[in-house]
Amino acid sequence: MNPALTLIILSILTILLIGSLVILYLKLKQERNHIRQLAEKEENLQRIIKERDSLEEQITALESRDEGEGEIDRLKTGIELTLKKALKRAEEENFQKNTFLSNLSSEIRTPLNNIIGFASLLETETSLIENKELFEYARGISESGDRLIS
Repeated sequence: MNPALTLIILSILTILLIGSLVILYLKLKQERNHIRQLAEKEENLQRIIKERDSLEEQITALESRDEGEGEIDRLKTGIELTLKKALKRAEEENFQKNTFLSNLSSEIRTPLNNIIGFASLLETETSLIENKELFEYARGISESGDRLIS
């Protein structure tokens, strides 16, 4: 095979590989941001749980003092509403998280499969021109991609 043509093919494959890596990096960065948002939502849920615990303590204190049942009922209703809102919010966030992770998995696998494919082509081309160093680099890319896929 013509060395100039081989060099052009290797250059194109390298450019495509780098482009795929950039896309993968951007997707991972997006995932990190989403995970940070999920952590913030988790903190909010913990705050709501603390508020619920505080309200329960107030109810216990009122019950022990045997004060009016109207106040106790009002606090219980407040706790129930808070819990229902928190549960609904948690269910919605869990659904969003699962949807996000499912989409992200698909969006990461597509460019990763491209990377593995181009690395395989690069391995084939470098073995034909008998360049062991480039062949080892290409093999490393393929193996790393396979580990990421699995």
